Amino acid sequence: MSAGQRVRERTARRELKLPRAANPAPEIFLWTRAAIWAAALFSLYTFVPNRHPRANVWDIPALTHDLGSFTDVWARWDSVWFLGIAEHGYARAGSAAFYPLYPGAVGVLGRLFVGHYVVAGIVVSLAAALGSFLLLYRVAEERLGADGARRAVLYLAVFPFTLFLQAVYSESLYLLLTLAAFVLAERKVWLAAGAVTGLALLTRPTAVALLPPLVLLAWRERDRLRALAS
Repeated sequence: MSAGQRVRERTARRELKLPRAANPAPEIFLWTRAAIWAAALFSLYTFVPNRHPRANVWDIPALTHDLGSFTDVWARWDSVWFLGIAEHGYARAGSAAFYPLYPGAVGVLGRLFVGHYVVAGIVVSLAAALGSFLLLYRVAEERLGADGARRAVLYLAVFPFTLFLQAVYSESLYLLLTLAAFVLAERKVWLAAGAVTGLALLTRPTAVALLPPLVLLAWRERDRLRALAS
């Protein structure tokens, strides 16, 4: 679909008040997460017999083992640090390199789940991933139309590194907050955009990269001083 056709489609929708197409993000989310989960379990049972002899150095069963392989496959490597902070705080976890928002959310939910912190971490990650898919579709639909937006979500969903979006890692929460910050800025809700950017900074240090483009968007506003002050 050409740019002119997309513009005409959006214009016709506004004039005729046509309903938007159903958001396909939930469907894409469900089948891709299920497929990746199955692939992860297959890999686990295939390669664990040949696992690295020093694997226990980065695996603490008291933290990463919860309801068995079905959940524990998503608690590996840096998950140890996130789970340690969620369960015991920074003093006992022994590292301040991991920012607090994600392990804090896991800690709260883990207590509600009666100590099932791995399950809590997966739930937080999956919820944030679903939110990211939904938000990305709406952002892309405005620019690319329904077909382009669906492809954008699909490409994100099947990208190899998106397996981390359901692991006990902070990637999915960071992605959600990043998308939300730009959407709010684009809609000129500057105070909320700043607050969400602050939450992103509490999730990963790389969120500092959000500041220059957001400041640039605010600078382009007619009332730039008010936008920047927000």
